[in-house]
Amino acid sequence: MYGEREDLIMGEMQLVETVDLMLSEDHRNRFKAEFYQLAIRRYKLANMIEKYKNNELDFTPQSDLEILQRQENAMLNYMSLLGIRAEQENIDLELDKIQEILPHIEVKDE
Repeated sequence: MYGEREDLIMGEMQLVETVDLMLSEDHRNRFKAEFYQLAIRRYKLANMIEKYKNNELDFTPQSDLEILQRQENAMLNYMSLLGIRAEQENIDLELDKIQEILPHIEVKDE
């Protein structure tokens, strides 16, 4: 639906680039900002999880791997729900702007 996880490559978009959208008077732009910010944060967490699994982190996390994986799962579910809402509310998320960091998303029950 929103790309393949195996092809994660950090795109050009950074959190700072979502500020104008976040502060917009238009609710559709604020919605896009929320989605983009979540996608960026989830991407960074996924990279951290991979490094954690491979003992490649330059710090020792206080949280165990299972908690981080559950957090990522929650983020994926949230992204999926936002995607559904965007479709229902006719909000164009302009996914081409962040395609490189979007995983394949499925809603998962905890």
